[in-house]
Amino acid sequence: MPDSKIETICYTIFDGGKTIKETLSTALAILTCAICANAKNVEVDNFKALADGKTNNLAAIQKAIDECSASGGGEVIFSENGGTYLSGGPIILKNNVTLRIPRNAILKAIPAETQQKALFTPRARKT
Repeated sequence: MPDSKIETICYTIFDGGKTIKETLSTALAILTCAICANAKNVEVDNFKALADGKTNNLAAIQKAIDECSASGGGEVIFSENGGTYLSGGPIILKNNVTLRIPRNAILKAIPAETQQKALFTPRARKT
């Protein structure tokens, strides 16, 4: 019989009476639990993201993803209060990070032509 927790885990995973499929399934479950234990939840609203349908939240969302990833992974959570979060560019997802967007919240891309119009407003020509 195993004497330590590690020996118990190894004994559970590699018990001679299990099939390879059962052994791998057990190992995957234990690994998943270990990853979940270190997971961190990060709320985009804590990074000044606004669900007002007007604000470009790209920087806030990306900072939340980056912090979540740097701490080992977890979930980046959008507000349960809902609303529309706009993003004016590509969001770069990272390993072990999941976006959790509730039903009443929307993550919407700002069309490129809208961004260009906002950034470069042509002046009226003098005639």
